[in-house]
Amino acid sequence: MPDSPKYPAKVKRSHAKIEEAAARVRTSMGKDPLDRVGGVEFLVWLGRQKARIKGARLPIVYNVAPLSEAEAQARYQPEYKRIICELRPDTYDLLEQGDPRATHSAIHEGGHALLHPLELLELESLPTRARALRRGDFQHLKPYEDVEFQAHSFAGAVRVPQAGLEILESRADLTTDSIVRIYGVSRAAARVRLRIYEKYLRQSAAKARRPRSWNF
Repeated sequence: MPDSPKYPAKVKRSHAKIEEAAARVRTSMGKDPLDRVGGVEFLVWLGRQKARIKGARLPIVYNVAPLSEAEAQARYQPEYKRIICELRPDTYDLLEQGDPRATHSAIHEGGHALLHPLELLELESLPTRARALRRGDFQHLKPYEDVEFQAHSFAGAVRVPQAGLEILESRADLTTDSIVRIYGVSRAAARVRLRIYEKYLRQSAAKARRPRSWNF
């Protein structure tokens, strides 16, 4: 999306739901839990996907464009009836070099294309001033209700998956240094993923492994 103020998501997504979506992406890309996901390869994969809006399946494309402010953005193009992820030339150059920030930006915007196509369509239908005003009205949103939280979390989960963290924990190697080395993320991103895993995901994984009652 063009900027980062909060905006309400049509679907509320917890950390666990976002992890599931990211895991499906990694599986579709043929990635094992300890594999890295590069920004360019993600965009190539993304270009083969379709966004679902009200029963329609819209193409997703990516392009390099001279954006005035954002490093990257996702938006709906009504003239072509498609979702486009655009990156500044300098961002794409960094992406090709494996830069962690550029990689996160590309996957973040891809997250909007996959998770928020209806929101992108809605924003594109508003005049520019009304769009800016509307984006400023939602500071009260809970994180799981916000498109930016969801896209940031999605990018983190695609790059550093829960399944990989569980493997590292089983090897007594769940550290910031290990996450940076294996996945090529920044130390700040590694710390965020470690915190999310310890606070939210480890508990949800333990619950998922518990025997379930067969009573309906």
